[in-house]
Amino acid sequence: MKRLTIPTALLTVTIAIASPLYAAAPPTTQELIAQAEATRKEAAAIGYEWRNTAQLIKQANDALTANNEPEAQKLASAALLEAEQAVKQGKWMQANWQTLIPTL
Repeated sequence: MKRLTIPTALLTVTIAIASPLYAAAPPTTQELIAQAEATRKEAAAIGYEWRNTAQLIKQANDALTANNEPEAQKLASAALLEAEQAVKQGKWMQANWQTLIPTL
């Protein structure tokens, strides 16, 4: 087994500490709203759009227009989560609908 030298250990620790500093920046509110809208359309295309998603997106846009960034961010995040869950549900149903039919 090879021994780690002190410079190698220091380099490893430095990289581990610095890595989070170069992580991608969080999406802007505009980007979140755009992602939510695109995902909502994807859910609608497979027939599984949830009823509140479009309303949440509209409310997020309205809050952004009113310069209420924190509220817009919260609503856009909720809309995106809801749209993603709708897509997951739709894909699961397409793959597994037969298991929900009772056998006689």
